[in-house]
Amino acid sequence: MTGIVLLQQNYQQGLEGITIYQSRLTLSEDKGDNLQVINRQNSGEIFYRVTLQNVPLGERLSLSCQWIDPQGNLSHQNVYQTRKIDKQVWTTYCRHLIGNASLSGTWTVEMFLGDRLLSRNNFQVQ
Repeated sequence: MTGIVLLQQNYQQGLEGITIYQSRLTLSEDKGDNLQVINRQNSGEIFYRVTLQNVPLGERLSLSCQWIDPQGNLSHQNVYQTRKIDKQVWTTYCRHLIGNASLSGTWTVEMFLGDRLLSRNNFQVQ
């Protein structure tokens, strides 16, 4: 029993050590950019690409993203589990379709590990 408790503590400490190396917003074709303004007439699916550091090797992470519209409403949510992590710096993403019906203004996308906020990015939709 003590061994199981120690493993759980080590795993939890490993999760707490995860930090963000980089986060950026792109279109489906990643050109290495970080979009600040999205044109809803011709953008389509957008990706929130987040590079994590100090991730636990051999584990899978349960992540989620919340896409919040300018009125503060949850427009979309991604909930997923990563593949088994095989390197200390790990890139993951979530996505959302922004189109003509999307509200214009300042949007926010947030990535969570469980209930812990990992990253937040604001962007404009025109």
